[in-house]
Amino acid sequence: MADLKGPGKVTYWYITDDTRSHWYPGLVLKIFWDGASEPSVQVPLADFFGALGGRSVDYESSPLHVHENCFMCYLPMPFAQRARFVLANEQQVKVLLDACSKKGIQGNDVSLGMIKVKDAQVPGQEAADASSKRFLVSRTITLRQRDVGLFQDMLDLLGKGSGPVKYTTYCSKSDKITRDTLIRATQAAKEKATAMATALGATLGPVLSVNEYPPKGENVPENNVVTDESSGAFGAEAEKVRITVFATFELQ
Repeated sequence: MADLKGPGKVTYWYITDDTRSHWYPGLVLKIFWDGASEPSVQVPLADFFGALGGRSVDYESSPLHVHENCFMCYLPMPFAQRARFVLANEQQVKVLLDACSKKGIQGNDVSLGMIKVKDAQVPGQEAADASSKRFLVSRTITLRQRDVGLFQDMLDLLGKGSGPVKYTTYCSKSDKITRDTLIRATQAAKEKATAMATALGATLGPVLSVNEYPPKGENVPENNVVTDESSGAFGAEAEKVRITVFATFELQ
């Protein structure tokens, strides 16, 4: 949330939300002082403001103040070199790591990426409060497994948390499958061209071009492309790799 250079002192900061004072329990506030690798403050965000269990009531005190959906902190926090305020979503990650451990997915088979924050304000739409902004926080989690069914289990766990879950799958054999499919698709294109040339009473000559894309300057409608299911697709669990080849030959 903030990365401040010292020397200095934090005298006031606040946070607002639109969940009607029922925060997601996985949000953890971490405060690091002067380059420390471990946080000096590590507590659920709601608990820091006295909103135990994510629910709050309005109150006012010298160090803390809660009013409707605004949570304010007046605690003086001096620092010499640096102060970092981090808001982490750890509930989903903890659930996932616990599930991975139970299923034997450990070490290099599971890795956590950096937390990314980007501006989520829709262009042309002003926020209700001109001083507030919306941000999208995301994190990439990589799982490496041979058992495809485990991925669905992990997605089910993540789907029970807060926010949408997007995923992509990559098979380590995809490159080889793609190369093999491309060769078979090219062979199928030549066989079809030979049959068409024979029907016209001609002989198939040398190949002029082979490409995965339509020839330059030609717009080939998608419905004019006939897929050869026997040679153009490989089944790999629930995924398929499909290759379309545009080949031109000289007729003799």
